[in-house]
Amino acid sequence: MWPAYLSGLHDWCLVGLIDGERLNDDLEYQNRLVQGLVQPTGSAVKSEVTGYAKMSVAFFMIGVAGVVALELIPSSHQSWVVKGFREQLNMALAIEMIMLSVPVLIVLCCL
Repeated sequence: MWPAYLSGLHDWCLVGLIDGERLNDDLEYQNRLVQGLVQPTGSAVKSEVTGYAKMSVAFFMIGVAGVVALELIPSSHQSWVVKGFREQLNMALAIEMIMLSVPVLIVLCCL
């Protein structure tokens, strides 16, 4: 079911992209724009990058660098002894821990 659903969604997105009406030609959008019900899109909208946005990108890049460093440096692989056997932290779990803690930092510090 899922592959058929996704392929259908993909196909309709392509149809909308190729055959869809542009906002410049859409009368309903132009009427709403004149009435002030919608904000203009495209080049008319100017947005500035805030410090929080830069900080969130920095957190994300630090997380990516942390994952790469974790994989490249074998001595960073955490291990411990349990009942006389040496257990090592699964790398997939370590990557998940890093990449789940980064959004928490972003939410706590940047919102």
